This record gives sequence, structure tokens and C-alpha cells, in this order.
Amino acid sequence: MNGREKPSTLRMARLSQGYRLTDVASKAGYPIGHLSEIERGLVGINVERLVTVAGVLRLTDEELGRAVREIASADRARKAGQPVV
Repeated sequence: MNGREKPSTLRMARLSQGYRLTDVASKAGYPIGHLSEIERGLVGINVERLVTVAGVLRLTDEELGRAVREIASADRARKAGQPVV
């Protein structure tokens, strides 16, 4: 994060619960590097994996919806060649 970006819902939920990336990656069975890239909006995630990560983080329906919107927005920006913020 470069200081201008708003932390993602996934990152905020992880940090608020005191989890490290390693903790969530291990519990979700997902590579730590890829999870970090997802949090930063650099790569997308499929629905099945997102539901798994959301379960580990115990996201509310509202938080899950926000995470989906953020991921979709980042996907659109990447496809358009725009910076992801």
C-alpha cells in the first residue's frame, strides 16, 4: 500500500482480528503471496476461494459484499490498464 490507498475490507478484517497473512493463508489453504496480492487488488480471486477466506475472517454479509465490490472494481481497473487504488 502506498499511503494513498484505502486498506481493503479483507485486510482491515484480518488486522482487526489480530491475524497475520500467514495465519489466514494457512487456515484458508491459500498461498501467502497470492493472498497479499488479493488484499492489494493486484490479482482477483474466485468465488470459492473468497468464501473460504471470508469464513476464516468471519466476515459479515455486508463486509463480504464490500469485498466483492472492491475485487470487481480492481479487476475492471486492471483490465482497463488503470492503476488499482
